[in-house]
Amino acid sequence: MTAQIVLVVGGARNIGAAITRRFATGGARTIFTDIVDSDGPGLEHTLRRDGYDASFVMSDASDEGDVEQLVADMVRHHGRIEIAVNNVGGVHPDEGKQTPLHKITLDGWRQTLDLSLTTTFLGMKHQIAAMLLLGRGGSIVNTASLAGLRVSPNSSPAYAAAKAALIHLTRKTAIAYAPNGIRINAVAPGVVAPDMDHGGVEGARRDAAEALHANGRWVAPDEIAAAAYWLASAEASSVTGHVLPVDGGWAAR
Repeated sequence: MTAQIVLVVGGARNIGAAITRRFATGGARTIFTDIVDSDGPGLEHTLRRDGYDASFVMSDASDEGDVEQLVADMVRHHGRIEIAVNNVGGVHPDEGKQTPLHKITLDGWRQTLDLSLTTTFLGMKHQIAAMLLLGRGGSIVNTASLAGLRVSPNSSPAYAAAKAALIHLTRKTAIAYAPNGIRINAVAPGVVAPDMDHGGVEGARRDAAEALHANGRWVAPDEIAAAAYWLASAEASSVTGHVLPVDGGWAAR
Protein backbone atom coordinates (compact mmCIF):
# COMPACT_ATOMS: atom_id res chain seq x y z
CA MET A 1 0.00 0.00 0.00
CA THR A 2 1.30 3.45 -0.95
CA ALA A 3 2.06 5.64 2.06
CA GLN A 4 -0.19 8.63 2.59
CA ILE A 5 1.37 12.06 2.18
CA VAL A 6 0.79 14.14 5.29
CA LEU A 7 1.71 17.75 6.12
CA VAL A 8 1.87 18.87 9.75
CA VAL A 9 2.26 22.65 10.01
CA GLY A 10 3.79 23.55 13.36
CA GLY A 11 4.81 19.96 13.90
CA ALA A 12 8.11 20.16 15.75
CA ARG A 13 7.12 20.84 19.37
CA ASN A 14 4.66 19.70 22.05
CA ILE A 15 1.24 19.03 20.43
CA GLY A 16 2.72 19.36 16.95
CA ALA A 17 5.53 16.90 17.66
CA ALA A 18 3.02 14.40 19.05
CA ILE A 19 0.93 14.73 15.88
CA THR A 20 4.00 14.30 13.68
CA ARG A 21 5.02 11.16 15.58
CA ARG A 22 1.49 9.72 15.37
CA PHE A 23 1.26 10.04 11.61
CA ALA A 24 4.84 8.93 10.97
CA THR A 25 4.58 5.86 13.19
CA GLY A 26 1.24 5.09 11.55
CA GLY A 27 3.06 4.64 8.24
CA ALA A 28 2.52 8.02 6.58
CA ARG A 29 5.20 9.94 4.72
CA THR A 30 5.12 12.94 7.04
CA ILE A 31 6.45 16.39 6.23
CA PHE A 32 6.40 18.70 9.25
CA THR A 33 7.29 22.34 9.67
CA ASP A 34 8.20 24.99 12.19
CA ILE A 35 9.31 28.60 11.99
CA VAL A 36 12.60 27.77 13.77
CA ASP A 37 14.94 24.82 13.41
CA SER A 38 15.67 24.20 17.09
CA ASP A 39 13.52 21.08 17.46
CA GLY A 40 12.66 19.88 13.98
CA PRO A 41 15.97 18.31 12.90
CA GLY A 42 16.20 16.32 16.13
CA LEU A 43 12.68 14.95 15.75
CA GLU A 44 13.35 14.07 12.12
CA HIS A 45 16.56 12.25 13.09
CA THR A 46 14.82 10.26 15.82
CA LEU A 47 11.94 9.19 13.60
CA ARG A 48 14.22 8.27 10.68
CA ARG A 49 16.54 6.35 13.00
CA ASP A 50 13.54 4.30 14.10
CA GLY A 51 12.59 3.55 10.51
CA TYR A 52 9.83 6.11 9.89
CA ASP A 53 9.48 8.46 6.91
CA ALA A 54 9.55 12.00 8.31
CA SER A 55 11.08 15.18 6.92
CA PHE A 56 11.43 18.57 8.59
CA VAL A 57 11.06 21.82 6.62
CA MET A 58 11.60 25.24 8.16
CA SER A 59 8.67 27.39 7.08
CA ASP A 60 6.82 30.47 8.33
CA ALA A 61 3.08 29.73 8.50
CA SER A 62 2.31 33.45 8.61
CA ASP A 63 4.14 34.17 5.32
CA GLU A 64 1.93 33.39 2.32
CA GLY A 65 4.93 32.99 0.04
CA ASP A 66 6.38 30.34 2.36
CA VAL A 67 3.05 28.54 2.65
CA GLU A 68 2.45 28.50 -1.09
CA GLN A 69 5.99 27.25 -1.77
CA LEU A 70 5.70 24.53 0.86
CA VAL A 71 2.52 23.09 -0.67
CA ALA A 72 3.89 23.39 -4.22
CA ASP A 73 7.07 21.57 -3.21
CA MET A 74 5.07 18.77 -1.61
CA VAL A 75 3.01 18.26 -4.75
CA ARG A 76 6.13 18.44 -6.94
CA HIS A 77 8.14 15.97 -4.87
CA HIS A 78 5.40 13.59 -3.71
CA GLY A 79 2.71 13.99 -6.36
CA ARG A 80 -0.07 14.75 -3.92
CA ILE A 81 -1.11 16.03 -0.50
CA GLU A 82 -3.76 13.90 1.18
CA ILE A 83 -3.82 15.09 4.78
CA ALA A 84 -2.88 18.43 6.32
CA VAL A 85 -2.84 19.39 9.98
CA ASN A 86 -2.66 23.09 10.83
CA ASN A 87 -1.27 23.32 14.34
CA VAL A 88 -0.20 26.94 14.75
CA GLY A 89 -1.17 29.42 17.44
CA GLY A 90 0.01 31.66 20.20
CA VAL A 91 -0.15 35.17 21.57
CA HIS A 92 1.89 38.26 20.82
CA PRO A 93 5.10 38.04 22.87
CA ASP A 94 4.34 41.35 24.59
CA GLU A 95 0.93 40.14 25.73
CA GLY A 96 0.23 37.47 28.32
CA LYS A 97 -2.50 34.87 27.90
CA GLN A 98 -4.36 36.56 30.75
CA THR A 99 -3.95 40.16 29.52
CA PRO A 100 -7.30 41.97 29.94
CA LEU A 101 -8.88 43.61 26.90
CA HIS A 102 -8.21 47.20 27.98
CA LYS A 103 -4.47 46.49 28.16
CA ILE A 104 -4.08 44.73 24.82
CA THR A 105 -2.28 46.87 22.26
CA LEU A 106 -3.54 47.04 18.68
CA ASP A 107 -0.29 45.47 17.52
CA GLY A 108 -0.67 42.70 20.09
CA TRP A 109 -4.28 42.08 18.99
CA ARG A 110 -3.34 41.88 15.32
CA GLN A 111 -0.33 39.66 15.86
CA THR A 112 -2.26 37.25 18.08
CA LEU A 113 -4.97 36.96 15.41
CA ASP A 114 -2.28 36.44 12.78
CA LEU A 115 -0.63 33.68 14.83
CA SER A 116 -3.79 31.89 15.90
CA LEU A 117 -6.13 32.44 12.94
CA THR A 118 -4.50 33.83 9.80
CA THR A 119 -1.89 31.07 9.76
CA THR A 120 -4.65 28.46 9.50
CA PHE A 121 -6.45 30.49 6.82
CA LEU A 122 -3.26 30.61 4.73
CA GLY A 123 -2.59 26.92 5.25
CA MET A 124 -6.10 25.87 4.24
CA LYS A 125 -6.15 28.27 1.29
CA HIS A 126 -3.18 26.58 -0.39
CA GLN A 127 -3.85 23.06 0.86
CA ILE A 128 -7.41 23.13 -0.48
CA ALA A 129 -6.27 24.63 -3.79
CA ALA A 130 -3.81 21.75 -4.24
CA MET A 131 -6.42 19.15 -3.29
CA LEU A 132 -8.89 20.63 -5.77
CA LEU A 133 -6.30 20.67 -8.54
CA LEU A 134 -5.40 17.04 -7.91
CA GLY A 135 -9.07 16.05 -7.70
CA ARG A 136 -8.58 13.32 -5.10
CA GLY A 137 -10.22 14.95 -2.12
CA GLY A 138 -8.38 15.08 1.17
CA SER A 139 -8.60 15.71 4.89
CA ILE A 140 -7.62 18.76 6.93
CA VAL A 141 -7.48 18.99 10.72
CA ASN A 142 -7.03 22.32 12.50
CA THR A 143 -5.94 22.80 16.09
CA ALA A 144 -8.44 25.06 17.84
CA SER A 145 -8.82 25.41 21.61
CA LEU A 146 -11.45 25.02 24.31
CA ALA A 147 -10.85 28.75 24.82
CA GLY A 148 -12.74 29.17 21.54
CA LEU A 149 -15.74 27.21 22.86
CA ARG A 150 -15.81 28.16 26.54
CA VAL A 151 -14.83 31.29 28.43
CA SER A 152 -11.45 30.51 29.91
CA PRO A 153 -9.79 32.32 32.80
CA ASN A 154 -6.43 31.38 31.29
CA SER A 155 -6.64 32.98 27.84
CA SER A 156 -6.58 36.54 26.59
CA PRO A 157 -9.54 38.01 24.69
CA ALA A 158 -7.44 38.12 21.51
CA TYR A 159 -6.50 34.44 21.72
CA ALA A 160 -10.06 33.38 22.58
CA ALA A 161 -11.49 35.43 19.72
CA ALA A 162 -8.97 33.96 17.27
CA LYS A 163 -9.73 30.38 18.26
CA ALA A 164 -13.49 30.96 18.18
CA ALA A 165 -13.11 32.35 14.67
CA LEU A 166 -10.93 29.38 13.68
CA ILE A 167 -13.71 27.01 14.78
CA HIS A 168 -16.28 28.82 12.64
CA LEU A 169 -13.82 29.01 9.73
CA THR A 170 -13.38 25.23 10.00
CA ARG A 171 -17.13 24.65 9.87
CA LYS A 172 -17.70 27.12 7.05
CA THR A 173 -15.01 25.64 4.81
CA ALA A 174 -16.07 22.07 5.66
CA ILE A 175 -19.52 22.73 4.23
CA ALA A 176 -18.13 24.53 1.19
CA TYR A 177 -15.72 21.77 0.14
CA ALA A 178 -17.60 18.64 1.20
CA PRO A 179 -18.89 18.17 -2.38
CA ASN A 180 -15.25 18.00 -3.49
CA GLY A 181 -14.46 15.16 -1.11
CA ILE A 182 -12.42 17.37 1.22
CA ARG A 183 -13.16 16.87 4.91
CA ILE A 184 -12.23 19.63 7.35
CA ASN A 185 -12.38 19.20 11.13
CA ALA A 186 -10.77 20.57 14.26
CA VAL A 187 -9.53 19.38 17.62
CA ALA A 188 -10.11 21.64 20.61
CA PRO A 189 -7.60 20.90 23.39
CA GLY A 190 -8.21 21.81 26.98
CA VAL A 191 -5.28 22.65 29.25
CA VAL A 192 -2.27 20.86 27.79
CA ALA A 193 0.79 19.62 29.64
CA PRO A 194 3.73 21.91 28.85
CA ASP A 195 6.97 20.73 27.26
CA MET A 196 8.83 21.78 30.41
CA ASP A 197 8.39 23.98 33.45
CA HIS A 198 9.25 27.66 32.92
CA GLY A 199 8.91 29.70 36.08
CA GLY A 200 5.89 27.97 37.51
CA VAL A 201 4.08 27.36 34.20
CA GLU A 202 3.71 23.67 34.95
CA GLY A 203 2.17 24.30 38.37
CA ALA A 204 -0.18 26.97 37.04
CA ARG A 205 -1.35 24.73 34.20
CA ARG A 206 -1.88 21.81 36.56
CA ASP A 207 -4.02 24.03 38.81
CA ALA A 208 -6.06 25.21 35.83
CA ALA A 209 -6.56 21.67 34.57
CA GLU A 210 -7.69 20.45 37.98
CA ALA A 211 -10.19 23.32 38.19
CA LEU A 212 -11.60 23.09 34.65
CA HIS A 213 -11.32 19.43 33.66
CA ALA A 214 -13.82 16.99 35.13
CA ASN A 215 -11.14 14.28 35.22
CA GLY A 216 -8.87 16.57 37.26
CA ARG A 217 -5.77 16.44 35.07
CA TRP A 218 -4.32 18.15 32.05
CA VAL A 219 -4.36 16.76 28.54
CA ALA A 220 -1.29 14.95 27.19
CA PRO A 221 -0.14 15.95 23.68
CA ASP A 222 -0.39 12.29 22.58
CA GLU A 223 -4.12 12.35 23.39
CA ILE A 224 -4.63 15.30 21.06
CA ALA A 225 -2.53 13.59 18.40
CA ALA A 226 -4.72 10.48 18.60
CA ALA A 227 -7.84 12.59 18.07
CA ALA A 228 -6.31 14.43 15.09
CA TYR A 229 -5.18 11.12 13.59
CA TRP A 230 -8.67 9.66 13.83
CA LEU A 231 -10.34 12.75 12.34
CA ALA A 232 -7.97 12.58 9.37
CA SER A 233 -8.41 8.85 8.86
CA ALA A 234 -10.83 6.88 6.67
CA GLU A 235 -12.51 5.71 9.88
CA ALA A 236 -13.96 9.23 10.14
CA SER A 237 -15.02 9.34 6.48
CA SER A 238 -18.46 10.82 7.29
CA VAL A 239 -17.14 13.32 9.81
CA THR A 240 -16.68 16.88 8.55
CA GLY A 241 -17.28 20.29 10.10
CA HIS A 242 -16.79 18.72 13.51
CA VAL A 243 -14.91 20.20 16.47
CA LEU A 244 -13.68 17.46 18.77
CA PRO A 245 -12.92 18.58 22.33
CA VAL A 246 -10.00 16.80 23.98
CA ASP A 247 -10.48 18.41 27.34
CA GLY A 248 -11.14 16.03 30.23
CA GLY A 249 -14.84 16.96 30.18
CA TRP A 250 -14.47 20.76 30.32
CA ALA A 251 -16.79 21.37 27.33
CA ALA A 252 -19.57 19.40 29.03
CA ARG A 253 -19.63 21.70 32.03
